[in-house]
Amino acid sequence: MSTPFGSVIPVPPDPDSLRRIARASGGKFFAVEDSDRLSAVYENLGSKLGTRKERREVTANFAGVGLALLLLAGALAVRWRGRLT
Repeated sequence: MSTPFGSVIPVPPDPDSLRRIARASGGKFFAVEDSDRLSAVYENLGSKLGTRKERREVTANFAGVGLALLLLAGALAVRWRGRLT
């Protein structure tokens, strides 16, 4: 198959490498042949994954960016005019 960026060469997954990666990372490897088994795997995974909302303080980030911009403006003023005022 050809695309505007060149040829597409399909590369099938290597189950042995994927098994080794799963074993080394403490994960699990699933090899499925049909969509029903794949759906079952995703259902099983979905019950083990979750998210949680976490509040984080970002004021310091804005203050840091403001300080950096202030210092940059001072440096540019000294460079262009040779003084700060």
